[in-house]
Amino acid sequence: MGYKLRQNPAHPNNYQVGRSQKINKVVIHHAATTDFDGIARTFQNPNRQASAHYGVGRNNNVDQYVAEGNTAWHAGTSIASGIPNPNPSSIGIENVNASGAPEWAIAESTFNTLVELVADVVKRNGLGKLVVGKNLFQHKNFAPTYCAGKLGDRLQELADRVNAGVSGGATPVPAPARRSNEQIATEVLAGAWGNNPERKNRLEAQGYNYAAIQAIVNSRVGGGAPAPAPARPSNDEIANQVLAGAWGNNPSRQQRLQAAGYDYAAIQALVNKKLGGGSSAPARKSEEQVANEIIAGVGGWGNNPQRREKLQAAGYNASAVQAIINRKLGF
Repeated sequence: MGYKLRQNPAHPNNYQVGRSQKINKVVIHHAATTDFDGIARTFQNPNRQASAHYGVGRNNNVDQYVAEGNTAWHAGTSIASGIPNPNPSSIGIENVNASGAPEWAIAESTFNTLVELVADVVKRNGLGKLVVGKNLFQHKNFAPTYCAGKLGDRLQELADRVNAGVSGGATPVPAPARRSNEQIATEVLAGAWGNNPERKNRLEAQGYNYAAIQAIVNSRVGGGAPAPAPARPSNDEIANQVLAGAWGNNPSRQQRLQAAGYDYAAIQALVNKKLGGGSSAPARKSEEQVANEIIAGVGGWGNNPQRREKLQAAGYNASAVQAIINRKLGF
């Protein structure tokens, strides 16, 4: 059975219309989140400055965020490999995780769908036989990051299965162009569209009749009574979103979390703990903690040469931190 393709567009601020180069490679990512819909929300943040062409979920689900004819911003410019910026010539594919840090596992069903999707991309773009390091890469081939996590160990398996025609170049089964009001009401009750007034704004932005959908929601929850607010994400879930980059860097992260009614200090303590820094933030992080932040893409350290300048300005030994990063990433 083919996968189900859903259009879930990224914000126009987060990719470039058109391409300056021919597509000649595929770059694999893991999303660093177990929330498949959260990937789309991240790319729909107008300030994110990042995107991918596709995201692979569970149960044969695939989201398309950026059309293949446009340039997604997913891999950045190489700082170590000597390979030029891959974005203009590549297709970037995110994959949802089945578990969080430190394992960041990928479900077998997700990997099987990835095989089918890559087979279609290869066929559609005439990439020929997939060869790891030639036209099949993972994110960390181009930047100092842990991404694509566990998938990085399976690139050869991915290439072998695509080349052997395991997926048969399956044609994706497109999702309906527009879901019914009944379907959207079900999603509202599941919490997928948030709370008002954001819910109303999002529904109307997608061309739906908010009043009609809300009426269905109300009828399901008790004859016209307002729909109950969806369950609020826990601090632990928000901490995972922070690690995935969904809340930006400080000081804007703190402001956004507090504006949403969250206890910033409690969430940051969870983030620090997940990064190996204990239950609360120390007055000064160790070089090991800073290296973990850089690998996770948090803390606002950026890329070199700005990263080196920021580390030195903060009193850190930039060379020592980079050496820890290289060791963790296997360089």
